[in-house]
Amino acid sequence: MHGNNLRLLPANVRLDHFLRFATLEAGIFAGLALLVAGIGGSIYAIILWQRADFGPQSPHDLMRVVVPSVTALTCGVQIIFAAFFLSVLRLGHRPSGVVASDD
Repeated sequence: MHGNNLRLLPANVRLDHFLRFATLEAGIFAGLALLVAGIGGSIYAIILWQRADFGPQSPHDLMRVVVPSVTALTCGVQIIFAAFFLSVLRLGHRPSGVVASDD
C-alpha cells in the first residue's frame, strides 16, 4: 500500500476496492463487535463456573466457550490496531525538504 501511495508500484484494482470499504471506522466497529462478543463469552464461561460452585469442571465443555471467546478478543484487538495502521498508511506523503505553506 505504501508503494502504491508513492507510485512505486502499479495500481492494484483489488487493493483499491478493498480500501474503499476498509475505513478506520469500519475497522473499529468490527473490532469492537468482536471484543464485545469475546467479553460476553468470557462472562458466560464465568457464569458456568459459578453454577458449578467454582469447583472443577469438564475441560471439554469449558473449552468450547473459552477458546472462541479468547479468539474473538484477540482478533478484535488485532483488527482495531490494523485499522489504525492502515489509516496511518493512507496519510499523504510529503517529500523531505518540502515545507508546508500556511496559506
